[in-house]
Amino acid sequence: MTFSFYAQPRCRFRNDALLALAARFGESERALYPVDARLIDWEDYLCRVHMAGLNRYALKRKEARAAVPEQGAASAALRQPEAMR
Repeated sequence: MTFSFYAQPRCRFRNDALLALAARFGESERALYPVDARLIDWEDYLCRVHMAGLNRYALKRKEARAAVPEQGAASAALRQPEAMR
């Protein structure tokens, strides 16, 4: 099932170590590397970025993927997970 990861998550992601590192940042580093996930506009990210990526790369039918001209074996390997090749 494509969306089982969202419906039945088995993982819990934590970023305590990243936040502890970020606490040592100076003001300029904080501006360059905003690591606090609470600052992310999740609705915008999921709708505009994440779902667009899924639609473009992961949810294509195999026939549609085969019709896309290859840019070389190395770049194709980077674009598609092994299970989809």
